[in-house]
Amino acid sequence: MKESLSRQFLVREVFRLAYPSILSMVSITIQNFIDTAFISHVGKPQVAAVGLTSWYIWTLLSFFRGVASATNTFVARYHGSRRYRSIGVITWHMIFIGILFGIIYFVIGQFTRSLLRLINPPEEVVGYAYSYLRIRFYEGFFVVVLFVFEEFFRGIKKPNISLFVIGLISILNILLDYILIFGKMGFPALGVRGAAIATVASELIGFIIFLFLYLSSNMRLRYLTSRIPHFSLSLLRRIINVGLPIGLQGVLDVASFFVFGIIVAKMGVDALAINQIVIQILSLTFMPGLGFSKAATTLVSSYMGEGNLRKARKSTYLATLMALAVMLGIAVSFVAVPDFYISIFTEDEVMHLLGRKILLIAAIYEAFDAIGLVFAGGLFGAGDTKYVMWVILFSAWGLFIPATYLLGITIGLGIVGAWMAMALYIFVFGVFSLVRFLGKKWERIKI
Repeated sequence: MKESLSRQFLVREVFRLAYPSILSMVSITIQNFIDTAFISHVGKPQVAAVGLTSWYIWTLLSFFRGVASATNTFVARYHGSRRYRSIGVITWHMIFIGILFGIIYFVIGQFTRSLLRLINPPEEVVGYAYSYLRIRFYEGFFVVVLFVFEEFFRGIKKPNISLFVIGLISILNILLDYILIFGKMGFPALGVRGAAIATVASELIGFIIFLFLYLSSNMRLRYLTSRIPHFSLSLLRRIINVGLPIGLQGVLDVASFFVFGIIVAKMGVDALAINQIVIQILSLTFMPGLGFSKAATTLVSSYMGEGNLRKARKSTYLATLMALAVMLGIAVSFVAVPDFYISIFTEDEVMHLLGRKILLIAAIYEAFDAIGLVFAGGLFGAGDTKYVMWVILFSAWGLFIPATYLLGITIGLGIVGAWMAMALYIFVFGVFSLVRFLGKKWERIKI
C-alpha cells in the first residue's frame, strides 16, 4: 500500500512538472507558426528572410539557453536539500552570466551584414533579413536573463509561473505581430521590422513580469532573491562546469539540423519542401518528450539534494514511461493517418507519397526519442552534462551528418535515406542515454 501511494505521488509530481513545460513549448510553436503565416501574407522575400535569419538566432540562443538551463539543476538541488537561502545566491550568479552572455549576443548582432554574407542569400532577401536581424539582436540585453528566470521557477517546482509568463509573451507577440506587420490601430505597416519589434517588445514585457515575480515578497523572504551577493569565482566555475556542456550540446544539435537541411536542399525542391513540412509536424509531436525531460531534470536534482537516489531513479523511470505512452500514441497516428498531418500543409500527391514514408520512419524512432530526451534530462539534473555533450557530438556529427550524405546523396535514397540517418541518430542517442543512466555513475557526481 505504501509503495502504491509513493508511486501515485511520483506520477502526480512528474505530471505536475511536465505539463506546464509542454504547454509553454506548444505556445511558442503556435506563436512561431502564426508569425510565419502573417509574414507570408506580406511577400515571399519577407518570409524567406525571416526563415533564413531564424536559424542564426536559434543557433546562438540555443547555446545561451542551454547554459541558463543549469539554473534548474542548481536551484532544484538546493531546494531538495532545503538550502533555500542559497537559491538566491546561485540565481544571481546565473543572472550575472545571463547579462554577460546577452551583451555578447548583442555585440555579435553588430556584425549582421557579415553574418548574412556567409550564406550569400538572394539579393531581394538581404535587405529584409538585415532589418529583421538588426532589431532582434536588441533582445540580447534581457533575453538570457529571461531564460534564467524561467528555469528558476521550474527549479523551485513552480512551473505554472513560467507557463503563465511564456504564454503571455506568446499572446502579446501574436497581437503585436498583427498590429505592427499590417499597420493596425493607427500604426504604420512595418512588415518584417514589425515582426522583429513585436518579438522583442513581448519578450521585454515578459522579462519585466518575471523580474517582478522574482523579487516578490514570498521569493524575497524564502530565497533571498532581493539580496545581490558578492561574486564568487568558485561558484562561477561550478556553474560553467555544468552549464557550458549543456550550451555546447544545444549548439551541436541545432547546427547538425542546419547542415542536414543544406544536404537535403541538394536533393531537389520536393525533398526540401516535404522536409520542412515534416519538421513542422514533428515540432509539436516531440514536445511531450521535452516536457517530461524538464520534469526529470528538476526531480533528479531535487531528490539528489534530499539524498534520495531511489526517488531520483524512480521519478525518471516514471517520466520515461509517461513520455513513451504519449509519443507511442503519436507514432500510431503517424502510421494510421499520415495524410491527415500532411494535408494541413499541402494536397500535392508527391508530397503525400514522400511524407507517408518519412512519417513511418518517424513512428519507428518515436520510442527512442522519448527515451533519449527523458534520460538525458535526468542526467542534466544529476550534473552529468559533459557525457550528454560528447554523445551529441558523436551521434550527430560522427553518425547523423555523414549517414545523411551517404544514404541520401551517395547511395541515392534521397529524402527517405536522409530520414533513415535521422532515425539512426535518435536511436544511438536514446541507447547511450539509457545505458548511462542505468550505469548509475551519475549518482556520484557533485555539482
